[in-house]
Amino acid sequence: MHRSKLLEKRLKLLKKESSFQWVCEQIAVLDHKIWHLEKRYKKTNQKISVEGVRNIFNNYTYKTAKQIAELRREILGETVHTITDSSTD
Repeated sequence: MHRSKLLEKRLKLLKKESSFQWVCEQIAVLDHKIWHLEKRYKKTNQKISVEGVRNIFNNYTYKTAKQIAELRREILGETVHTITDSSTD
């Protein structure tokens, strides 16, 4: 093989190996980012689930407090004031 052709091929090999190594490193970086995003996503989903359960409990206590107040008024003649959130029905 001619010396200049061999030199050209070696240079091409070095460039290919260098870009291959860079891409492999970027894959590792992206894998790490994906891992962190998945971890955050799972935490967000857990938070949303817990908030949903809390909201169900809030709705239950709001409605039950109103019912208790009404029953106490009807049965015992008591005036019971409840703290309510105007956005909850």
